[in-house]
Amino acid sequence: MNRIGIVIEGESDQKIIKVMVKKLGISPEPKIVQSNDKGNLLKGGWKGFVYGRIGDDCSKKIILVDYDTDDALNCDFRKKLENEVTDEKVIIHFAKRAIESWLLGCFDEKNPDNLPDPMEEIKKIFRGKYGAKRRYNKTADGKQIAEKNELKHFKASESFRKFEEILRDD
Repeated sequence: MNRIGIVIEGESDQKIIKVMVKKLGISPEPKIVQSNDKGNLLKGGWKGFVYGRIGDDCSKKIILVDYDTDDALNCDFRKKLENEVTDEKVIIHFAKRAIESWLLGCFDEKNPDNLPDPMEEIKKIFRGKYGAKRRYNKTADGKQIAEKNELKHFKASESFRKFEEILRDD
């Protein structure tokens, strides 16, 4: 079977990824599991998600996490995870900054991966659009943004294009 398994951080990521893989026409539908925090992937925690929750019914296994910032803490996390995941069949992919950077192309952002804080950018867009009446809700609004837009918008993000390549690569 050529099913894909994807480990993501949280509920909002899961909802956004489900919409995106559907738009990409990935079939069968990937099995997506939440780690609930990227810290849960360290100290061998990734094995429980990849081998336990995703299991053998997926021929390709991807760990998708936000890279957040270039600070020492995130660089250290990245190095630790890359050193721990020694199984060559498990692919680690970092969304540059955050999965929200993939959504910013929907607002005509030309290079969303280079923004220091994509989440803050989306919050600013919402404040400009709705004022104080409504705040950005990552879980509900992220999915709606993904649903209402075309693939070309997500492809403004280089890390999204790389993720698509990973999904499609046999």
